[in-house]
Amino acid sequence: MKWFFAAILITALPLVSPAQTSATDPATPDPELSRMVDAVLAEAGTLHQGMTRHAVEVAWRLDGGLQIDGTTRCVLRRCTSIKIEVKFKTADSEGTDPSRTPEERDDDIIVGVSAPYLEGPFYD
Repeated sequence: MKWFFAAILITALPLVSPAQTSATDPATPDPELSRMVDAVLAEAGTLHQGMTRHAVEVAWRLDGGLQIDGTTRCVLRRCTSIKIEVKFKTADSEGTDPSRTPEERDDDIIVGVSAPYLEGPFYD
């Protein structure tokens, strides 16, 4: 009987051995992925009030779909699932008719930036 349990233990040992764990184990953090996410968060953190639309468009581009509520949804050029919402004060909004939509210009000023978030792309 001892030999039977010993045989089962020896056969099962490779299944639970720590040498068998790999980087694809979901419980193990992926250092490369963590580094990339940290870089994106740092990149998004460089945008702040007072900067121009041109500064946003260096690393981000306009997302597809409808843009409503006066905010602009942008996607990271390197990964279109990473997004931010940017609110601008248009450069030509001073003294214009509020019923007309102002033109977007490179010198529009950022008045707010959301935290980056994950969302699939829009194709509307």
